[in-house]
Amino acid sequence: YSKTLARAVHSLNSSSRQFGALKLGNIAEEMEVLAKENNLTAAKKILNILLAIHEQVEQRIEQQSETNIKHNNNATKFDKTDS
Repeated sequence: YSKTLARAVHSLNSSSRQFGALKLGNIAEEMEVLAKENNLTAAKKILNILLAIHEQVEQRIEQQSETNIKHNNNATKFDKTDS
């Protein structure tokens, strides 16, 4: 189980850092180290923290997506009235 966990949180760590979710990347990295050390008890203890941060990241992405959609819709309306 620890190898599977280490791979999963390694992927989460990398992906999170690529789009700027550093806090999520940091906690994933911590879990990865614990999994590699086969310290699943400690990894389990920080799982709730990771899940809470993941939820925050999801909400921010959703908010940003909604903002982008609104912005694009407004730009489209402007383009149509500008013609």
